Amino acid sequence: MAKLYRADQELRSGEVAAWDPHLRSAGWQRTEGDAWHLFLARGRPDDDLYRRRQGGQWVNRFAGMASYAVKSLLVRNLRSARHAIESREGESRFREFHPETFLLPREAQAWQRRAAAAPELCWLLKPQASSRGRGIRFVEAGEELPTDGDWLVQRAVDPHLMDGYKYGLRYYVLLASLDPLVAYVHRRGTCRVATRPFALDAAGRSDRLAHLINTAVQQTNPEATWWQRNLDFAGYYRWFEGQGFDPLRLESQIDEALRRTLLACREQALIESRAVGTLEGCFEFLGVDFQVDDRGSPWLLECNPAPPMEDEGGFDPRTGALFGGIKNELMSDLLRLLGLEGSLEEQAAERRLTWPQRLQAQRDRAGGWRLLWPVAESATYRERLLLRPTDEELQAEVGVRRRRSAPPAPSSRVAAWPLGQGLVLHDDSTGRLFTTNAAAAFVWSGLAEGASLDELVAELEGANPSGRETTGPEIGWRDRVWDLLVVWSHLGLLAGTEYCRSEERSTGSLQVAGRRLAAALALPVSAAVAEGWSTTVELPDPRIRSLLFTGEDPGPGAQPEGGTLWTKSAALDTLGELHSGGLRLDRPLARRLVAWLSQCEVVVSDRRPGAL
Repeated sequence: MAKLYRADQELRSGEVAAWDPHLRSAGWQRTEGDAWHLFLARGRPDDDLYRRRQGGQWVNRFAGMASYAVKSLLVRNLRSARHAIESREGESRFREFHPETFLLPREAQAWQRRAAAAPELCWLLKPQASSRGRGIRFVEAGEELPTDGDWLVQRAVDPHLMDGYKYGLRYYVLLASLDPLVAYVHRRGTCRVATRPFALDAAGRSDRLAHLINTAVQQTNPEATWWQRNLDFAGYYRWFEGQGFDPLRLESQIDEALRRTLLACREQALIESRAVGTLEGCFEFLGVDFQVDDRGSPWLLECNPAPPMEDEGGFDPRTGALFGGIKNELMSDLLRLLGLEGSLEEQAAERRLTWPQRLQAQRDRAGGWRLLWPVAESATYRERLLLRPTDEELQAEVGVRRRRSAPPAPSSRVAAWPLGQGLVLHDDSTGRLFTTNAAAAFVWSGLAEGASLDELVAELEGANPSGRETTGPEIGWRDRVWDLLVVWSHLGLLAGTEYCRSEERSTGSLQVAGRRLAAALALPVSAAVAEGWSTTVELPDPRIRSLLFTGEDPGPGAQPEGGTLWTKSAALDTLGELHSGGLRLDRPLARRLVAWLSQCEVVVSDRRPGAL
């Protein structure tokens, strides 16, 4: 059977032309029909494409990669991972590798104070989701900032210069799997150099050609050939060593930053990707940009999913075709590593292998790809809520002994009361209320009693052997429980994660992912009961508003008026969206509200809930 690939309409013609020779040499033919085996997308495909996929079909994008690509989500995920690592290991073992960043508009005042206190620092205003350097400019303390929530302010790195010119490094990373996490970094990459000298005076700050390394920007300089100083990694490392720095140390630090970034953003990407379909057959190609500072240390700037692979026309007479040669090697090695050079039958047979077996097969075909994760020297990452069980099992294959750690436990700051078939959780430190269904209540209670995750999963499987949802993809109980622990961790409900009680978590990186999880996973406790870990509640009734804001009890016989509670069962979720709406309750008031709601008849409504 012929191997057929399809390119979506958003993919530029030059991009398709770059991939086509490599695919054809591997036995692939292009098609415009629906009977494809490989789909190449520029942006994130529609959810329907993932849901309609048949077994054996490949897609070059995971659905949840916004957690890496959107700068604000990258910041939040890195902050969360840093706090998690510091709470277990101590701050001294965590080396910062992402520039200090303030998210607008919520952190605007904090940035103004920081900028005023350190006038020697330079700051850049950046769009949260943009490319090609669009919208980036210098800002100073006291300057008016955007208030629409689409921007951030980031400290500008004091750059190491190449003969007076600013440069940046682009590393290419392949995500072969999200669960377990399997990632590679390629030995080839680019050092891209500005075409005008670096300067920080008034004229220099406004010169995009002196500060923005992006090729699309540098190609606009009519006075210089944009690629004249660019190097590949081999040439850059030789030059870097000649400057008195250790290239092996730099590479090690970049590997460390890449691993931490992949782990920090993986949970949100995984939960959102799995919400729209199976992960099997998905992979992701990333272009990750670093800035080296004047001390020779690397700083992560951004992650670019599906970086452009067409030849950008650069030719360096010293090294031959630079970008084109690098990208040709990347594409050829990618197809070989993933097994896409083999027949459809061989691809299907490899998918039936265990992940340790698949990892070995990939490493045998790796070419220029170097295994980034899992690796034997990864002891610093064995964090309970950064690594999943599948990661630990795969780590054993590369020489890491699986560590038996104590199961997570509920935070002492969280009180729990029964409500219907589930629980209401009240975080004393924030006043936030959360609710669970019966399955999640079982997990919470088990953790409070010190049960291991394996014991809880076994009991859930025994109560509901099929482990099937009524809607959405098929996911095992172990993965469901782990997803739940991740969401609870990011909400600060588990011991050791109380740092999440800060206002940062009111718009936390897993807020959207948690909602998608609740919407996508219908978790049956029995054949007759199917409900999410948590659902959503709408409380527009004026009497409930009165109780929330004034504390006046409306009376034991009061009922909410007409279809105001939106839920699948008697389990309620985050009453009035308190955790995202910013409303806080003291403990006595929360008790009265919960006691009153527990007496109310639950009315199912199909309307989407609204915030208070």
